[in-house]
Amino acid sequence: MKNLTTKIMALGMTLAFLTCGLTACRNASAAEPEKAPAVPTSNEQEEQAPVNNGQAVGGWQIQASLEVTAEAKKAFDEAIGKLDGFGYEPVELLATQVVAGTNYCLLCRSTVTAHSGPLDYAIVYINVNPAGEANYLRSDVLTLGGAQAAENSVGSWTRTESCALTPELNEVLSKATATLTGASYNAIACLGTQVVSGRNYAFVCQVTPTVPDAKTAYALVYVYEDTSGNCKISNTIDIGFLATGESGSIG
Repeated sequence: MKNLTTKIMALGMTLAFLTCGLTACRNASAAEPEKAPAVPTSNEQEEQAPVNNGQAVGGWQIQASLEVTAEAKKAFDEAIGKLDGFGYEPVELLATQVVAGTNYCLLCRSTVTAHSGPLDYAIVYINVNPAGEANYLRSDVLTLGGAQAAENSVGSWTRTESCALTPELNEVLSKATATLTGASYNAIACLGTQVVSGRNYAFVCQVTPTVPDAKTAYALVYVYEDTSGNCKISNTIDIGFLATGESGSIG
């Protein structure tokens, strides 16, 4: 009888230990934190890139040659042909952007005679969608005189008809930037001049910071030349690449 009682007590103790162990396991399982969601791979992150009106946001590629290509001219003519009263023609192809199709950024000059104030240029954006259809996106007017030189005057701006850079114009910019060390300036067009006590110039320049792996950007650069031939930059206005939105102005 004594042996039977001992066996029953031992069995009870064993069951108690098993019960405690199972309870501890359940509590540990309940306390275990949820696993964090998997981090997307680089490819998945690229696929989830922000979109802009259904188009993946991509980088602009500045053109090695500024010549308006046949493809860009065709896209421009097709897109502008859908608009009434659009008075610009392309002068230079500044950059392209691969999106849902291709975006073109072009420097254009006015074909409409201004009745008051200086004539203007504009940065015009065109999109060719995957189906090959060209559409106008936006234009930013480059109005000369929006930023006067330090030597302000009442003289009016005279627009250059071809944007072409002559050796004399290149020398003006070269003298104005000779002592600058933060960036290099490469003029691609001269939009106009203004006779003052001396002369003001409005250039469109490619500006590249003098740091490793720097990216080139565009800017509207105003240069003042005094009566002694000394030149200095009087104002610089960034020309940022945009693809959508309302028409604006830069100057």
